[in-house]
Amino acid sequence: MIQGNEFNKIIIYGAGQAGKEVYDIYGDAEVYAFCESDSSKAGSYYCGKKIISIVELLNERLYTIIAIKDPCIAAGIKTMLEQKGITCNTYNEMLDEVQLRLEEMTAHRPLDMNIETINSCPMKCVFCVNRKNTRIQNIMDNIKFETIVAQYAELWGGTLGIGSMQSDFLSDPILLKRIDVIRRLKHKLWVHSTTPLISAEKYSDEEFAEILSVFDYLEISAGGYDRESYNRMMGVDAFDIFSRQLDRLRRLIDEYKLELDIDIAFRTYDTEKCRGSDFYNKISRVFRISEVKTSFFSWFGSIDDTELPKGANLLKSYNSGRESNCVVPNATLAIQSDGRAVGCGCIDWLSSYVIGDTSKQTLDEIWNSNKAREFRNAFTNGILPKICSECALYTPVSVLRNIKLRDYTSMDGLYYFVKAR
Repeated sequence: MIQGNEFNKIIIYGAGQAGKEVYDIYGDAEVYAFCESDSSKAGSYYCGKKIISIVELLNERLYTIIAIKDPCIAAGIKTMLEQKGITCNTYNEMLDEVQLRLEEMTAHRPLDMNIETINSCPMKCVFCVNRKNTRIQNIMDNIKFETIVAQYAELWGGTLGIGSMQSDFLSDPILLKRIDVIRRLKHKLWVHSTTPLISAEKYSDEEFAEILSVFDYLEISAGGYDRESYNRMMGVDAFDIFSRQLDRLRRLIDEYKLELDIDIAFRTYDTEKCRGSDFYNKISRVFRISEVKTSFFSWFGSIDDTELPKGANLLKSYNSGRESNCVVPNATLAIQSDGRAVGCGCIDWLSSYVIGDTSKQTLDEIWNSNKAREFRNAFTNGILPKICSECALYTPVSVLRNIKLRDYTSMDGLYYFVKAR
């Protein structure tokens, strides 16, 4: 039987994957036990907690979460327990509550904002449209940058991305000034970016450490596992530079005791050779490898299969029949280097669908404008912008139906990377 200090604990009905997810959310201190309908499991342990029988659950009379993913089975168990006087909730009801809370949140503010401070990149990646459609280089004025960041911090605060899929923030000639701006407001920001890293070479150790110190998360794009494979994927002969900068990155994190989360994302045409290479094995000992990717977006047919090395392929998608809105424009406010806001920060590098302008509107006005709402609801309205119709990066808003986001705030970081608290 429970002791006096355990009356506020919960019982998780279902010692499976859903049960583990619920356990991760509540933590060891709040979970009293697991329960299983199979009485033969009673007395054993799951996640370090005892599994009890239904009879024991009824005797304990603690709040119970039914961690069964099948909604029909879960509803039947809930009805049975409620008839016995047990207060309970189901896993699926919890997911519905999480999604509803986040949808209500994004109706008024983005979960994150991304600012493209410079619209160029030193790479000529075989899988990127940048090598074909070169934009006139533009660098955001630092006064404009400071105004946007300060406004974001004052209005909402939270996750802030620097850069875009088609640019590299380390190439920004006034990056150190941006870092000063971010540092002053860091208490209201969780900062991240993606970079191929080679532009870090132009910074001294002290400067690079200063840059790294304001970031919470960086994804490093690794275009190959040796000089040849890197050149074929990234379009530049810079493998040695990349390797040196990775070593320096690790050293500076250790020397300056930086609290910075790093992922290495490999882009390759040969997964087996990549994973078996000396370079991969060396890197995996000091950094987390987030993915080894061989499939890439075609940028609306701008890139052809024949342009990729053998072993790499293009993702293709036809979204005209989809009815669920895409999470990207519903979660992220994307600001281009000229200060205009676009509906999709992932792929609209040419600013085809502008939803606002920071030189004329506040961030709040942009996010809540008719243009922004129309773009966010394009799928449910059945009026798809051209860039959405064949986008292989489409992700439904249902990804927000994630129990790990139960207590999520934007200061927790990117919604798709959040770990259970």
